[in-house]
Amino acid sequence: MTSFYKIFSSDSSEYLEIPNQYSNRFLLNAEPNNQATMKCVNGKEFEVLLTKNKDGFVFMDGWEHIVAKLSFTDGCFLMFKQIDLYSYLLTPFNNMQDHPIFGSSVPLFTSMSTEKTISNVEYFCQRFTQESNDNLIIPVDFIEDTIRLPCISKLTFKVHVNLWDSFDVMIQKDRNLKVYLLYDSWDNVVSYVPIYPDYYVVMRYIFKQNFQLIVYDLNGCEILVPKRVYTIAAVNIPKPGTLNIETQDTDDENNHENDEDESVQDYNESMDDDSVDVSSILTNSDIDGMYNEEDVEVSDCEEDKKGDPDYNPIEFEWKYDMRFRLSADLAEASRIDMTMEMYVQNLDGVDTLISFRGEKNGGGFRYEALKWRTKFTKPNGINPPAICTFVYCPVQKKLILKKVVK
Repeated sequence: MTSFYKIFSSDSSEYLEIPNQYSNRFLLNAEPNNQATMKCVNGKEFEVLLTKNKDGFVFMDGWEHIVAKLSFTDGCFLMFKQIDLYSYLLTPFNNMQDHPIFGSSVPLFTSMSTEKTISNVEYFCQRFTQESNDNLIIPVDFIEDTIRLPCISKLTFKVHVNLWDSFDVMIQKDRNLKVYLLYDSWDNVVSYVPIYPDYYVVMRYIFKQNFQLIVYDLNGCEILVPKRVYTIAAVNIPKPGTLNIETQDTDDENNHENDEDESVQDYNESMDDDSVDVSSILTNSDIDGMYNEEDVEVSDCEEDKKGDPDYNPIEFEWKYDMRFRLSADLAEASRIDMTMEMYVQNLDGVDTLISFRGEKNGGGFRYEALKWRTKFTKPNGINPPAICTFVYCPVQKKLILKKVVK
């Protein structure tokens, strides 16, 4: 899965041209004059016509309705993630403020929500300059309002450049410029990707003190960063140890089943639960092989992979009288923050795709399963006071139910 971007202008009010370089690489099997689905922030969904125009593809009939509905203005940054040939995720960005040094020539963008009552800003974006090699400017509102880290003077964050590799960088507030600066090893990220002037850099806050990096080249196409095993600069995500599902908060007033209350959902959780496509903003094509739909017995998974140094299953228990939430460590190991979906295998070896949603939790997020009882416990005859033992298999990227004690 990969993505591209476009800068909106009045010329693209009735149709939008997909970059030719993207069409020539990722739309070779697409047929013209097909209806495509455009999923937008907060679950807004539109139908558009995907058709040929000269050497590339364009979004036509229906595109003008998206423009009007989402109130695009000149200069908006539009990020399109391809789920399949005829399905896309659209994340629009507003120009939040001008660059404190370069002014309007280098705008700072943040993603916008179509529902004014819901805060759904979790990205910022800017055009890369030569001066950005050593530090990257982050809007103050993004740090203090979106990820809620008010008045931090200095703090270490991780920047993930793909599914495997990340860097430790420092964020510090510049009180003169009234912005935050991402520096101290940021230059290693720049050389690792690599990033050049006039590329666009998108940063998504994925969970506590962790960013996901997406970079677009001069052609508007995402740069797919390969896995690099032998590198001094990159810091791989550590192997998780044994841990437990987070328990219900004692101050939780509403101990209700989330099947009943899902009217207000964020961008990721509002995607179609029945879709087997990864509906996240992760835009690295390597995720295409993340899910293996072939049924595999737990014993096979464990025995066959014991010789693999990267194999480190996580086993935990879940009590039926608690919500099914993943702890921060398990979320990081499974990268649920990027996919927002995970296959869960029952005792018969049958997989069910479960969607998750992020919840604000202190300075980060925690992740709760959606429609857990409807999609998993009820169909599998699991009732209180059952205790379920699960194992997370990092090889197959899924949870496997091993035992149910009633």
